[in-house]
Amino acid sequence: MLIAPKFWKELSSAPDDVVSSAIANTETMQFKWTLQEDLMFKNFHVDKPLTKLTRSLGARLPDIIEEAQMAISAYLGPFDDWKALPVSDSSFKAIARTAILVIGYPDFNYNKEHISNTS
Repeated sequence: MLIAPKFWKELSSAPDDVVSSAIANTETMQFKWTLQEDLMFKNFHVDKPLTKLTRSLGARLPDIIEEAQMAISAYLGPFDDWKALPVSDSSFKAIARTAILVIGYPDFNYNKEHISNTS
């Protein structure tokens, strides 16, 4: 979720059933029918890759932040007020563009064919 700082208070006071990503993901991905029931709300992370990735991010963080800001601007536009967006397509493209830089393939970032294949 991307939100302008002026909306933080409003968002923080919203009930969980309105802003819960777990609930939204469960509904969108139809986990009730595609996952075992006990896996629906469990988040699994693999420690080793996350640890190594986190260690290597420090030096690249300014570039990653800049790329994320450019991707968000390109695919989602300015956040001056609440607005409805096709989040799946736009956010997948912004995430793909930024993630490619994180994993070390910056040449793919502006390849429209590659980005269009991510959604």
